[in-house]
Amino acid sequence: MQHPGVDIKHILYATDFSENARYAFSYAASLADRYSAKITLLHVSRDAIPDLLVFDVGIDRSGGVKERFSITKEHIKEAEAALLDMVRTEFGRDTTSSDDIVVEKGDPSKVILRVAKERNCDLMVMGIKGRRSLEDAMLGDTVRRVLHRTKLPVLVVQQPEQD
Repeated sequence: MQHPGVDIKHILYATDFSENARYAFSYAASLADRYSAKITLLHVSRDAIPDLLVFDVGIDRSGGVKERFSITKEHIKEAEAALLDMVRTEFGRDTTSSDDIVVEKGDPSKVILRVAKERNCDLMVMGIKGRRSLEDAMLGDTVRRVLHRTKLPVLVVQQPEQD
């Protein structure tokens, strides 16, 4: 049986800035170098819990909405800068195109799948770590959802345990 050749042209690397996600980037970068592929760096911030006080009668929340919007814009800029800094300082790579960095707010698995499709990615790379906390379980849920909803190959990288 002859196996098809692997030709990776565009890798989507999804990160939550955790140590295990940073470790996964080394795999994404190595594969990108090997195949001369482009990497799109993606960070998704979960939707905030709705402000239940908005539903209180007679409370003016217009100022709060404006403030939350500016915080979200600031968070996006900070996340973009953090991605650039991580790539430059930790991995000696330079990302010159703004298309290489995507920071969005929403459901992580849905955004990851949408961005991979929109950008015609050949491979997704994500980090995962053992279930030791609620945060790890949430990340595991994101990876699981992506795996069950895509036909693209997904490289799930687990950081080795430190002694």
